[in-house]
Amino acid sequence: MATKGDFDGAKPEENDSSCLKVNEEVNDSKPCSLCIEREVDFDNLLIDSNYLSQKCILLKNQLLEIKKENERLQILNDKYFKSIQELQYSHLKFFEQQNVIKEKLVTFQLQECSKINEEKVVLKEDVLELKNDITSSVKST
Repeated sequence: MATKGDFDGAKPEENDSSCLKVNEEVNDSKPCSLCIEREVDFDNLLIDSNYLSQKCILLKNQLLEIKKENERLQILNDKYFKSIQELQYSHLKFFEQQNVIKEKLVTFQLQECSKINEEKVVLKEDVLELKNDITSSVKST
């Protein structure tokens, strides 16, 4: 690539018109060395400009691809985030239902224990009554 240093060699007092005047006086069809130098510099600038233009196009295309990939990943990220939220909500509901079931189970067990205890008391009373009846019956005979 051409740099600023490539153009520092040109002398300010030399210019193209003096170069042409010298060439006209001599009737020489050869260009002067300054003209050749400038032509080479111009060609180098043109090559550099083409290279930079191609590089710019390539970088724009790469940027476009990166943006597309970013959009695709953002859509996936949003989808995964929504799924995570749904799972968290489901998990919360599951534990709420599990707690309700545990409470119902405890209540049921307490009710069953209470019923069993009541039946036990009734049965003990019945046994005692039957025992008393048998004892009275045995004594009477």
